[in-house]
Amino acid sequence: MATETFTGASASGSSGDLNRIITLSNTILTSSDDFRVFVNGLRQIEDTNYTLNHLNSNTTITFLNALFDAFLIIVDYLTAESTDTSYCTSAQVFSFLQLGTTSGYNGLSDFSTSTVPTKVQVEEWIVESESEINQRTMNSWKTQTITKEYHTIKPPNRYYEGTKIFIQNRNITTFASGTDKIEVWNGSEWEDYLVSRTEGRNNDYWVNEVDGILWLRTYPRILRRDNDVRLTYRFSEPIVKSDIRKACIRLTAITAIQSDDKSLLIPEGSQNIPLFEKTKIWQREADKIIQDNREIKNAIL
Repeated sequence: MATETFTGASASGSSGDLNRIITLSNTILTSSDDFRVFVNGLRQIEDTNYTLNHLNSNTTITFLNALFDAFLIIVDYLTAESTDTSYCTSAQVFSFLQLGTTSGYNGLSDFSTSTVPTKVQVEEWIVESESEINQRTMNSWKTQTITKEYHTIKPPNRYYEGTKIFIQNRNITTFASGTDKIEVWNGSEWEDYLVSRTEGRNNDYWVNEVDGILWLRTYPRILRRDNDVRLTYRFSEPIVKSDIRKACIRLTAITAIQSDDKSLLIPEGSQNIPLFEKTKIWQREADKIIQDNREIKNAIL
């Protein structure tokens, strides 16, 4: 995710004018997904506070309300080729908790070294939220490495296709020799097919990476034994979906609230709904998203 910071003086027109325009420095088409604009720490609403013209370079933002030169403007955005390595960011948690208008946080759009909690603490909580999401969904939206996952060769249903092995994850990263392994026990040692055999649908093996299926067309004709194939591979969903981001933000926000023993982060008196009740609502929302994204795994027999 890219972040650009401006003052109102960077916009077209004069201080206090309507419809002043800010131009971004992107060189790849910007994405409408997760595009965020803050003015003096307040999240702006598209088509209410501003309009967007997504371009392959120099995307423009038109501010519909009076924009003064002294205003601080922060823009977070993704491009068509962006790869955001986190399920959510500390700035998204900050915005979700509506801290930009809270005493001591006015004018800010993110946690920092001087806030309580600090940006580093919140980022650690984000990693914890990601781990919880991964464990409960049995999936990952960041590259994970699986080492020595064992399978047993079964007689093929159709001999011309070979034997089918269901890898325990989908969205497999293309197997690369030196990093990944497809090892088959040949009776005396583990033979790495990435090194010794030829990939291809009409050759020794091939991989359906999207569905996580390995086809072995040639293999040692020895007495079959359990666990005669072992795989080392990487996998990841291609992008962080908006609902997974939503779950991560809520889980992290819950941790932030629960860590705030003295109610310094969000004073209780400033809330229409008690914080404890809010965290229960957020937990239910996160739980539903996680359940909806839970993988169905193949049993290794």
